[in-house]
Amino acid sequence: MLLDDESTKTTCAITWLHVIRWHSEFLKPYIIFFSTQTKIQLIINRLFIMTRYSVISLIRVIQGIFYKDYYWSGGQKNLKQVDVLFISHLTNRDQIGKEDDTYFGSFASQLQQHATSLIALIDHTKSFNTHKELNGWSGCSVSRVVLSRAVSFGDELSFYLAQQKERRRLKSCNIGHSQIAKKFISELRCQVLSPNTASTLRVAKQIQILIKNVKPKCVVVTYEGQAWERLVCSTIKETDPSIQFFAYQHAAVFKFQHSMMRKLQNSFNPDVILTSGNIAKQQLEERGARALALVRVLGSEKSIKTPKTIDSLDSNKVCLVVPEGIESECNMIFEFSIKCAIEHPNIQFIWRLHPFMSFTRLIDNNNRLKNLPNNIILSTKSLVEDVSLSSYVLYRGSTAVVHAISSGVVPIYLSVDGEQYINPLYECKYGNNIVQTISDFKNVVQLKFSKDVISSLKDYGGQFYTPFNKLVFLDLLEKR
Repeated sequence: MLLDDESTKTTCAITWLHVIRWHSEFLKPYIIFFSTQTKIQLIINRLFIMTRYSVISLIRVIQGIFYKDYYWSGGQKNLKQVDVLFISHLTNRDQIGKEDDTYFGSFASQLQQHATSLIALIDHTKSFNTHKELNGWSGCSVSRVVLSRAVSFGDELSFYLAQQKERRRLKSCNIGHSQIAKKFISELRCQVLSPNTASTLRVAKQIQILIKNVKPKCVVVTYEGQAWERLVCSTIKETDPSIQFFAYQHAAVFKFQHSMMRKLQNSFNPDVILTSGNIAKQQLEERGARALALVRVLGSEKSIKTPKTIDSLDSNKVCLVVPEGIESECNMIFEFSIKCAIEHPNIQFIWRLHPFMSFTRLIDNNNRLKNLPNNIILSTKSLVEDVSLSSYVLYRGSTAVVHAISSGVVPIYLSVDGEQYINPLYECKYGNNIVQTISDFKNVVQLKFSKDVISSLKDYGGQFYTPFNKLVFLDLLEKR
């Protein structure tokens, strides 16, 4: 509403305005609407938060005086003009030096025979030594640049001033006089000063400088409905309208996925949405994606080419446990699986983590995870290897379950009483087992699953992630 009528770049950069999906963790920032605090308490809390945000921003500005690695790691001298710029993410140091990208897989490498590519990585790590470790990709067919976590003094100051200016502008916005409307504007004026807002502006600024150097025909970003995706889209169209903006839906489309389907002003909307499979294309189009952008199936590296066949679940009692990359989710599903492991010593449980997480940090923060039963293993293997050993997969919101069911592994969804359903397989009609208790889990692992059910799960998984089809991409690139 606010963005559609009177949008600015700084407003679009406010991450709080982009509600990703229905999930307890993603909805925490909006508890303010249901707060029982008094008006005085709310004012005091907001003043404290805005002061904290402003101090962080000013520290960033001061750091900019001494920061010399402007814009991105690796420098500008060796950058060459490319046809396609991919914007991906550095989430773990283990990615350094690997040919395949975590989100785009080998697709950029596959394109090299037809179109030159560059991958820019948004740095989510806290200890990446850019100067020494960037050389780890020197032998790869596709070059990488890593965006900086800080930029120059002038840019950091401009972000801070833009945030303060937008805060003043928002005060005059008239969206009604109801209590909800007043709370909305008050919270929005607070969130515009957030470090996350500055981070979004920082990413967009670096991408703007980058495209001026490499002059791509097309920019492809991961697409979940994040603020930075929309702001980068607008920045690119403003900098060079001839550059096409492709948004790649790489993960599941959840039942109440919101911001990725929200139609904003034209400059903030992608030209094409590329999906990871047929199911996502159907889901997006049913929710009005055709009004937002052209939708095409690109495929995914996650597609299963040679799924295994399980002849007997009785002889293969291994349960893979795959939480989302959220600490509370890890704790919930791991604690449940400990109880299951104690109750079922004949079943081996393999705990697998999202790249964002680490077992060390989890165990340090949760005493209940320190003394594990002998039948729980902390995985150090690849997802493919873990899936090949498993007969069941215990999950909640993790899309790793798709890889598992594509290989014939039986899914077991852990539900929490009174919670909104966050199952990525919510449309799967057969073999979708839901448990809330240890007794429910016992009942599932005692069931006999027919070949028809396993086959149905495999078919669904096969449509969820289809193999990459570079001809689809090249056709779009040629036409536009």
